[in-house]
Amino acid sequence: MSLVNCCCRNHSFNEAISITKRYFTSLLSMR
Repeated sequence: MSLVNCCCRNHSFNEAISITKRYFTSLLSMR
């Protein structure tokens, strides 16, 4: 696997994590 491909996949992975965190924080704040 090339380094650029790894960086791209890692970036999307971090984006998914941040979106999930935002989703869970909104769920917790709604309680």
